[in-house]
Amino acid sequence: MKEILKRKCRIGLALGGGAARGWAHVGVLQALEETGLEVSCIAGTSAGALVGAVYASGRLREFEDLSEHMDWKKVLYYFSDISFARAGLVDGEKVCKMLRKYTTARNIEDLPLPYGAVTADILTGEEVVLDRGEIIDAVRASIAFPGIFTPVNIGNRLLMDGGIVNPVPVNVVRDMGADFVIAVDLNHDRMSPEARSLRKEKHTAEKPGAGETELPEPLRKLSGKLKEMVADFKMQRSSAPHIFDILGNASRIIEGRLSEAMLQADPPDVLIRPKVGHVSFMEFNRSVSTISAGYEAAREPLRKAARRIRGLPPRR
Repeated sequence: MKEILKRKCRIGLALGGGAARGWAHVGVLQALEETGLEVSCIAGTSAGALVGAVYASGRLREFEDLSEHMDWKKVLYYFSDISFARAGLVDGEKVCKMLRKYTTARNIEDLPLPYGAVTADILTGEEVVLDRGEIIDAVRASIAFPGIFTPVNIGNRLLMDGGIVNPVPVNVVRDMGADFVIAVDLNHDRMSPEARSLRKEKHTAEKPGAGETELPEPLRKLSGKLKEMVADFKMQRSSAPHIFDILGNASRIIEGRLSEAMLQADPPDVLIRPKVGHVSFMEFNRSVSTISAGYEAAREPLRKAARRIRGLPPRR
C-alpha cells in the first residue's frame, strides 16, 4: 500500500453479477463519484457488465433516469422478445436496444475508460473476457443467463453469462493494470436470515399502478400456460417460485459460493456487499430501493478508501 501511495493509484472496479440486484451498482457508483476518485479501468460480470458499460461510457446519470421509470410493464417488455430456439427463452434484442441509448461508442476500444465484460464459453467452460469489439455484443454475451437468454456467438465461440466462472472479476481488473481494486459482490447475503425475512414480506411494485398494467402484445400470442406463468410472475400472487426464480436462485447459490472462494483467494482492497439478497432475480422494478442499498453500503467504505489512497490519516 505504501508503494501505491507514492505514485498515482490505478483504481479498478470489479462489478459482480446479480440480475435485478445489479441496480445496486448504480448506487455504489454514485457513492464513488462523491469521493472524487478517478477510475482507471472497469470489468463486469452479467449485470455488472451492463452497468459497467454504461459507466465506462459516461452515461450513468442518464441511466439513473431509466430506473426512476422502471415498473412491471417495462420489465415485461424487455423480456417479451421470446425466442423459440432451443438455447434460451429470450432473444435479448430489446435489452440491447435499450443499452444502445446509454453507450457512447460502438466498440469497446473506443470507450473513454478501459472496459472488459466477463463471459463463459459454454462448450469449454473457459472464462472469456471481451475487451475489444462491439460493446453491445459483449454485454449481451455476459448477461446470457443459462436457460433464459440465448447464448451469443462471438469469434466462433458460444458465450454465456460469466457468472458461472467468475462472479466478481477481481482478477480481471488486476490484469487490466489496477493496483487498487474495488469490488462489488451482490450475492453475499442472499440466504441470510434478514434477506429471507424481507423476501417473505408481500412486496408491491414501487411505481403506482404498476401491478395493473397489461401484458405486452407479443406475450398474448404465446400459449395459455406461458401467459399464466408470466401473469403470476408479474403480480407475484403465487407463493411458489416461478421458473425464472428457480433458475436464478439455483445459479446464484452456486455463484455465491464461488464468489466466496475466489474472493478469499484474491481479496480486493475494498469489498462492498450491498444488502440486496431479498431482491429476486427478476425484480427490476425495485430499482429505487436497490440503488439506495448500493449507495448506503458503499458510502463509508469508499470514503475511507479515498483517504487511504490520498495518504490521509483516517478520520476519528
